Amino acid sequence: MSQETKQTKKTPPPSAVEVEEIVLGSILIENTVIDRIISDFSINLFFKEENATIAKAIIELYKTNIAIDLITLVNKLKESDSIAKAGGIPYISKLTQNVAQTANIDYHVRILQEEALRRNLIKIGGKAVQNSFDETKDIFDVFEETQSDMDNAIKSVVNYEIKNVGQIHEEIIQKSIKLLDTKQKSGVPSGLWMLDNVTNGWQSSDLIIIAGRPGMGKTAVAVSMCIAPTMEFNIPVAIFSLEMSNEQLVSRLQSSLSGVNVSKIVKKQLSIDDIAMI
Repeated sequence: MSQETKQTKKTPPPSAVEVEEIVLGSILIENTVIDRIISDFSINLFFKEENATIAKAIIELYKTNIAIDLITLVNKLKESDSIAKAGGIPYISKLTQNVAQTANIDYHVRILQEEALRRNLIKIGGKAVQNSFDETKDIFDVFEETQSDMDNAIKSVVNYEIKNVGQIHEEIIQKSIKLLDTKQKSGVPSGLWMLDNVTNGWQSSDLIIIAGRPGMGKTAVAVSMCIAPTMEFNIPVAIFSLEMSNEQLVSRLQSSLSGVNVSKIVKKQLSIDDIAMI
């Protein structure tokens, strides 16, 4: 009885090459497509090397505010001497032939994100298993490194939003006109009117640090700044605390709104009148 040599085929990483081609073809067919997906469009979404090369050229064209089509893409690839790496002109031309419509482009990009994330997780998982078996490595360091790798896996799939200066310019003008008409503040009001007159409210992306010695009322000020936006202006607020429990934070809110001493609320030393006030 003869024995046959069996070769175990290595399972290829997760990918959706056909979807990659549809996404690239959609961009080449319709210029506005790239504007819709640019915040999620990343080289890391593409498994096939030719497609990743083309995606890189598309991003470079977009950053330089050059219209993206077959001609500009080919010229860009020739400039960087990447035309062969991108599969050549016949392959690039073929990309547009498989696109029936561009309406589902967001769904197609989501598929690519999922497949790219699967590839990243497989790689991270393999590395974590290998490091976990290594007794010379501190397991807490391995755990921390794996967490960091997981965070980077998401960042490599979801790109930061890229905007043209002209687009940002137009948004600023439109916001200014809207605020002029509504007489609203440009930021989130703190509830402290003298402070709001200086800042015009907390602005988007601001990091506000309240500093002071213990017992000076930092938390009380922070809580009051959370109450004003949500109760006076119907702006949702979330509180994340590394110091106080949920009950302690709500006790501060109760005290601020009712006037009942927070110490009495925390210690559960409330009278009937106090409870009625709360």
